[in-house]
Amino acid sequence: MKKRFYVFLDESGNTGDLILNKENIRHFNNQPYFVLGGFGIENDESSFEELTSAITRLKKDNHIYFKELKGARLWPKKIKFIYELFKYLYENDFPVFVELMDKKFFIIANIANIVGLTSGVLDHPKALFDKRIFFNRFADYLYLNLSPETIIWFSKASREPSQENVETFLAFLRRDSEKFPLKFKEPIDRMIDRYYYQLTNHLISPTQYSTPPWEYYVPPADPKSGSKRVSLLPHTTAATNVFMRVNRYSNDRGYEGVVIIHDQQEQWKEILQNELHILSDPSSNVSKKLRERGIPYPLNLRLDYNFDRHYRIFFGDSEKTIFLQLADVISSSINKLWEKFKRNYRLRPYSKKIIDIILNFPAKVHTSTGTNFVIAKFEFEKLMENATGRSLPWEYIEYGPLFPMSGRGSTYEN
Repeated sequence: MKKRFYVFLDESGNTGDLILNKENIRHFNNQPYFVLGGFGIENDESSFEELTSAITRLKKDNHIYFKELKGARLWPKKIKFIYELFKYLYENDFPVFVELMDKKFFIIANIANIVGLTSGVLDHPKALFDKRIFFNRFADYLYLNLSPETIIWFSKASREPSQENVETFLAFLRRDSEKFPLKFKEPIDRMIDRYYYQLTNHLISPTQYSTPPWEYYVPPADPKSGSKRVSLLPHTTAATNVFMRVNRYSNDRGYEGVVIIHDQQEQWKEILQNELHILSDPSSNVSKKLRERGIPYPLNLRLDYNFDRHYRIFFGDSEKTIFLQLADVISSSINKLWEKFKRNYRLRPYSKKIIDIILNFPAKVHTSTGTNFVIAKFEFEKLMENATGRSLPWEYIEYGPLFPMSGRGSTYEN
């Protein structure tokens, strides 16, 4: 009988949903990046013992004597130890799952996705790969050219999707787009024209629409925590991608069930539980929901949206669980590494070795493993050039669903 598969996860850079203002837009409360990371292991006593022994040995070899491993405490003085942990996981075929998000790019990608969905550009009768290329180029262009005011108002409209907030966001977006090339300006014009067409119909006949038109121009909300609307939460999108990557891995390996253990997360616990429930519920028809969101799911070979086994999620105390501590080291180290790289686009020797390992996980361990980069193309190219001395086609970057599955559907009414 096939064993269960355990996945241990922790996050780094979590400041909640991305509600911005003039004070924090440049630095995102000093946490401009979000990382969700961890690893998987078979539910086998000998596997648990071997990994625990390896961690203990590496700690001793590197003169690390504090009981609880914390990535932020280890970086950068113990980077050799961090490298040796990644190397051990890589050489012993442990599946590592990491989602790295530039928070600004995450917001921009949501804007690009909404433009694509509401302008009809994703409905153009071209191959799905062409749509992905257009989306990537569009998001990268917006990342470099959208004004802070547009991003701030999109953030505000996402938290409070009123007619006034959405229309202020659209006004700033149209102002920015006046300087854009026609191929990027035209979808924005079409989206805004469509909004005002829908708004006119809504005002003439309010009962025609089940949802006010302006709510289709912001991301759907995550399940509410208390009375507060939560939107633009990187944690939810990253978790959705990790869940589907884990699903791909466990389906290919034939495990009978999956248990996900996340570090204590009281603030977002309900949201993450609901997200996994919706994904793994056979009645939720995930593939249909993804198609409604315009996501070209057949191309993303790292994900599997067909959940046909039992999934459970628990939240544990990292102080008592060495494997959650390892997940913390994975996530916080990647966050620190990327933050350091962004300062001057240079990798120091051990950082270079770590990046080289995580880039090679998909080829050695499984296509679903390694790191999914939600970042701008030029920065990914710089990372590749520094880490490997070569560059990949930038279309290599793959995005999973930008909208959490727990939000409302994205079917737009004419």
